[in-house]
Amino acid sequence: ADGTRCRRLVGHEENVNCMAPLREGSLLASGSDDLSVIIWRVADGKHLATLEGHAEGVTCLAELERDRLASGSWDNSVVIWSQDGTQLAKLEGHRRAVWSLAALDRGRLASGSWDNSVIIWSFEDGKQLFKLQGHTRPVWSLVALDGGRLASGGGDASIIIWNLADGEQLTKLEGHTSYVQCLAVLDGDRLASGSRDRSIIVWSLADGTRLSTLEGHTSAVLCLVVLADGRLASGSGDSSIILWNPADGAQLATLEGHTGSVQCLTTLDGNRLASGGDDSSIIIWNFADGRQLTKHEGHTAMVRCLATLDGDGLASGASDETV
Repeated sequence: ADGTRCRRLVGHEENVNCMAPLREGSLLASGSDDLSVIIWRVADGKHLATLEGHAEGVTCLAELERDRLASGSWDNSVVIWSQDGTQLAKLEGHRRAVWSLAALDRGRLASGSWDNSVIIWSFEDGKQLFKLQGHTRPVWSLVALDGGRLASGGGDASIIIWNLADGEQLTKLEGHTSYVQCLAVLDGDRLASGSRDRSIIVWSLADGTRLSTLEGHTSAVLCLVVLADGRLASGSGDSSIILWNPADGAQLATLEGHTGSVQCLTTLDGNRLASGGDDSSIIIWNFADGRQLTKHEGHTAMVRCLATLDGDGLASGASDETV
C-alpha cells in the first residue's frame, strides 16, 4: 500500500462495483456488472473461481460466518456462496435491486433494497426471518450495531434503528434533507450518517438525539470511515476529504488531491487513509498530519471500491473492469 501496483487482476468484463476481503484478507471477492463474482488469491493474484448465479449485475458483497459469502444484485436477489465457489442458496424476497448487505451474528444477514425494505435472513437455510418496512424510499446503506440492532439509511433522508430480535423499529432519526448515502459506527454508542444534502450528522444511539451536524462539503457526502484515533473521514462529490472530530463537530483538516468525486475510503496501518475517485486515481494519505503520501494512477476509469487486505495490501476495483 505504498502506491506501487503489485498486480492487475483481469477477469471481469464490466465495471467492478464491490469487493470483500475473505479469510482475514488472504482472499478477495469482487462483484461486477458482468453478473459474476470472482474469488482471487491475494498472495499471487490467482483467479480461483468465478461465481455465476445472478441474472443482472452484482451490487454488493459481504463476508459471512462459516466461510460463506453473500452477493446482492440488480436482479433483486441475494446469493449465498461457499468461498470455493459453490452456490448454496438464492434468497428471493425483494421486489427491486438489492443495494446493501450487512453480516449479522447467529447465521443471519440483512439486505437493503430499492423496494424500500430491509430483509433479515437466516443464510444457513435461506429463510426470511423479518421484513423491515419503515422507509418510504430505497434503502441505500446498512450497518450492524451492538446490542442486537441494525441501522438503515434511506432515500427518504431518514435513518431507522431496528431491533433484530423481533424486527421492530426502535427509533427513526430525522434531520437530513436528502438521501442518506453512508453510515459509520462511532464509539460511545454513536452513529454518523452522510447525506446528499452535503452534511454529516452524529447521533446518539442511546436516545436518538442529534449530537452535532458536520458541515463543510459543497457536494454530496458519498463515503465515511472511522480512523484509528476516533476521528471521522468523509469523501464527497466536491473532490475533497474532510477529517472531523465527531465529538464537537470540528473540521480538523481538508485533504485535496483528487480532481473528481471521492467515491470510497478505507484505512491502512500506520495512520494512513486510502481514497479512490472518479478521476481514476487512488491517494494514500497520512491522516495524522493530512499529508499526501502517494498518488496511484493505475486505473483508466472511476475507482468504485477499495478493500484493505492482509499483509498491508490494498485492493481497488474500477469501471475499467479490473482489480
